[in-house]
Amino acid sequence: MSRIDKLIAELCPDGVRYVEVAQLFNLRNGYTPSKSNASFWSDGNVPWFRMEDIRANGGVLDHALQRVPGVAVKGGKLFPANSLLVATSATIGEHALVTVPHLSNQRFTSLSIKSDYADQIDMKFMYYYGFVLDEWCRNNTTTSSFASVDMTGFKRFRFPVPPLEVQREVVRILDQFTQLEAELEAELEARRRQYEHYRNDLLMGDGVKRHQARLDELFDLRAGKFITASEIVPLPDSRHTVPCFGGGGLRGYVASPNQRGDLVVIGRQGALCGNVKRADGEFYATEHAVVVTPRDGVDIRWAFHLLTSMNLNQYASKSAQPGLAVGTLNQLVVDVPRANEQLCIGSVLDKFDALVNDLSVGLPAELAARRKQYEYYRDKLLAFKEAV
Repeated sequence: MSRIDKLIAELCPDGVRYVEVAQLFNLRNGYTPSKSNASFWSDGNVPWFRMEDIRANGGVLDHALQRVPGVAVKGGKLFPANSLLVATSATIGEHALVTVPHLSNQRFTSLSIKSDYADQIDMKFMYYYGFVLDEWCRNNTTTSSFASVDMTGFKRFRFPVPPLEVQREVVRILDQFTQLEAELEAELEARRRQYEHYRNDLLMGDGVKRHQARLDELFDLRAGKFITASEIVPLPDSRHTVPCFGGGGLRGYVASPNQRGDLVVIGRQGALCGNVKRADGEFYATEHAVVVTPRDGVDIRWAFHLLTSMNLNQYASKSAQPGLAVGTLNQLVVDVPRANEQLCIGSVLDKFDALVNDLSVGLPAELAARRKQYEYYRDKLLAFKEAV
């Protein structure tokens, strides 16, 4: 019997209490200080959290990417340290534990523990149970005009409250999984930086004889075709088996292709425009993607790595909806090695790329396996028999 099983058998053999969110936590909505008041956005010392903080720095946070001054805080009252921030509108299904006094934007609802439960709760345990709440939020969202969580049901969602010793043992075990995953991610990131170094050296180094050419001399670049959103499904099924590429990369799956071959696709619209994907076989390219067909004597593998290394997003228009014009891409000038050297460079970089991005081999495969293992044990450790 494991230590967690012994603790449960000793401390809560008949099950544990489950307590509703509204009973367990004080709830407050986040907000954005007025953007028209310049003084609210300079010389700040109050962390102001957004979804970008979770994306950049993970789920346990002690600093924010942006700060606001105290004068921007309504009533001067901050969200207390050790509160959960739960995304309840727009991008739903993510959360964070913030360990310092703070604010957040309006996409989040702040959950701070009520004083009656302060000595019964380990907030890191609540953070881990927040993943169960995330799943509930994703399944209880209204999308009439703006995606938002059913807040009546949200307040009734119930957290388990096992004895503190049990909470801390669950946290200890899950922290170990998290640490191992973080170490693998750090090692993989180091490999990616190494890959980018060798890629740039091979593509731009002086050791290869080359000439210069515009992209339209090397490739035929054409935008894809419009397709309605209702014709695209997020996951493949028996009818929708063809990958569909849009401005941000793979958008979903459709019933019929409009492209065939070993080609490259560049996103041309949206914040992620300039991303480069390899598409081999049948696929669909929407009007928000550019299909790159190599001309005679140009190796497709070399072309993919060359375009990936060019950070094409830097050439996007700076409008509210960034876009990459085909005419702009056509005029870009690059160094071109001889055909046999393109083959060699493409082959070497394909192998490097697989080592850091292919989920079926090496570190990426190990990281994916660890994540599945972590999620499996997290679900088991957080499933408690309810006391009657």
